[in-house]
Amino acid sequence: MKAYRLITGRNDAEFCRRNARLLNDGWEISRSAVMCFDRGRGKRVCGRAIVKQTYRLEYSSDTNPDEI
Repeated sequence: MKAYRLITGRNDAEFCRRNARLLNDGWEISRSAVMCFDRGRGKRVCGRAIVKQTYRLEYSSDTNPDEI
């Protein structure tokens, strides 16, 4: 089965490091990145969908995606 994650965060170096770490851990980009502007905080917010093939028997809300 494929596990799915949506990584979100401010458009900064930490967001890029998180994405790089996950890609190096075997996750793959699923779709184009998205960006919106949070007027309340005055910040840009990015999102990136990623997937990873997993052989776990079950994927639920209790599954820690960092352990896949």
